[in-house]
Amino acid sequence: MSDLERVMIFVDGSNLSSALRKLRAEQVLYLPMFRQMCAEVSGRPMAVHYFDSTSPGPKRDTRITLFRALARIPKVHLHIHERVANGNSSQERGVDVDLAAHMTLLASTDQFDIAILVSGDQDFVPVVKLVRDIGKRVFIITGGHGAAQCYHDDNYFVHLEQILRDMRKSA
Repeated sequence: MSDLERVMIFVDGSNLSSALRKLRAEQVLYLPMFRQMCAEVSGRPMAVHYFDSTSPGPKRDTRITLFRALARIPKVHLHIHERVANGNSSQERGVDVDLAAHMTLLASTDQFDIAILVSGDQDFVPVVKLVRDIGKRVFIITGGHGAAQCYHDDNYFVHLEQILRDMRKSA
C-alpha cells in the first residue's frame, strides 16, 4: 500500500476544453495529463470524475468522440448532461451542481484525501470551502488567470500551463 494521499480529480469538461483551446493544446493526451495532475500534489490517483454536456450541431460528434475516448480510461467516470435549447443557442444545465454534489458526497464519505478541481469557474468557491471545512485539501487547476484570488489561496492553485510544461519535461 502506498503512503501517498488519495487523490480524486473533478473536471469541469467545458472549462478544461476552453482552457486547452486557449493554450493551443487541444491534442493533449488526457491520461498523462491526469497523472501529471496527481504528481503535482504528490498523490495517488483514485478516480477522475469528468462532468460535461453534449453540444448540439457540428461539435456534437467531436464531443462524443472525446467522451468515448475518456470512457476507455480506467477509473474515469463520465457525468454527461444534455444541453438545453435556448433560442438560437443552448446552455449547460446541471453540470456544475452535479460536480459540486459529487465532490461534497465523496468528501463526506472519506473517499479521498485531496481533491483536484479542474475549473476556473467561480461558482465552485462555496463547494471548495465546504470540502475544505470537511477536512480535505482542494487544489484548483485552471487555464485562466486570476482564479486564485477568488479561491483566496495561492498555495492550492496550479495553472494548467504548468501541468502541460511538466508533462513535456517528463516525456
